[in-house]
Amino acid sequence: MNEIFDWYTTCSNKFRCGEITEVDFPFWGDGRPENCGYRNLKLGCERNKTTIEIMGVKYQVEKIDQESKTLKIARVDYLNGLCSPQFGNTVLDTELFDYAPASGDITILYGCSLRMNLMISSGGFNCSSSGIGIIVPGNSTENISNIDEDLVCRSRVIARVPDPVRSYAGIVNSTMIEEALREGYPVEYKVDFDACEECKKSNGVCGYDWNLNQTTCYCGNDQSPGLKACPATSQSGDTLGTPPNSTGTFANWFYIKVYYFLIFIAI
Repeated sequence: MNEIFDWYTTCSNKFRCGEITEVDFPFWGDGRPENCGYRNLKLGCERNKTTIEIMGVKYQVEKIDQESKTLKIARVDYLNGLCSPQFGNTVLDTELFDYAPASGDITILYGCSLRMNLMISSGGFNCSSSGIGIIVPGNSTENISNIDEDLVCRSRVIARVPDPVRSYAGIVNSTMIEEALREGYPVEYKVDFDACEECKKSNGVCGYDWNLNQTTCYCGNDQSPGLKACPATSQSGDTLGTPPNSTGTFANWFYIKVYYFLIFIAI
């Protein structure tokens, strides 16, 4: 006979990695199995740094604030400079995340046919593998023709940085952008916290049912699937208890009473 997995105890475990600790629902990973959190909110721990993958892009998690329900994230491929992008454009899963205030898009252009003197004056950068690069605010490249009407770039990546970087006009200084990319920016995560609060009030542990796609409640006294709250623990009276309603159980109770009465008389 297969034993029922103890989700209550397992999902009571907290995620801990480096400076980020005591993290629970709606996240899972690294000691918290999949049904402890939302499918796309898996946290990893690499060299004491917390990571998360969102829409195919890997981020380092700088901070998790479970009170304000925000993450501060930074793309791992830009932590050491601009020249080695490993992923595509920065895009959020809008079912789970919203951009928090005070951040904006930038477009990083690679392999540009920009004259060296213009690159230097505009704060561009030079990569040994991809050539000259420049950075413009926003996710559109319509205004780059103002820099050089013959400018052509081979590739581009849209990334996200904190304010006040996006407020700058024209081409943005690459040194400033490198620092902003390492700093990261906040995003808000959106999950069903009302259902989790109901579970907590019943002394349950919150999890997520991947089959039903809904928040579930794991209980120490009931391992039934799909619970929204833990059932109240029955309060017992004396050792013999109160006679139940079912006829068969009532008979057992009656004979037990007679048994103890006869023992008492014999004594």
